[in-house]
Amino acid sequence: MLYQTGFSEFQAIGATTINSSRNIRFRTAVNNFGDDYNPNTGVFTCRIPGFYWFSASLISVGATNSFSCSITVNGGIELLISSVNYGADAMFTVSGSGVIQLSKAETVQVGLCDNPHNIDAGTFASSFSGFLIRPFP
Repeated sequence: MLYQTGFSEFQAIGATTINSSRNIRFRTAVNNFGDDYNPNTGVFTCRIPGFYWFSASLISVGATNSFSCSITVNGGIELLISSVNYGADAMFTVSGSGVIQLSKAETVQVGLCDNPHNIDAGTFASSFSGFLIRPFP
């Protein structure tokens, strides 16, 4: 049986200052096989239980503080993505990826960001991707 689920999203959207109460949404879909990623909410919902690979890369422009965001599962931190302070008006990228085991209906998103910062929403530099590696039997 062929299982198709996976997505690649670019261009972070929302307020330029993102804090711990907001998810980061990505508005440009390159692929969204199975429509499991919702670009309106920024949430991937697992339809096929199994092992998934997720990756997020965020570009910060004009940040004066370090910041961290997470790839979350059901709202809890699964993979922390963080940066260090490079000084005023610095431009830098943070990224992280990993394999996550999911059950049906579990959700994955980029969020729980702390220390307000500016995500570059005007380019295709920030991204969030994921795909099924192996379904459960």
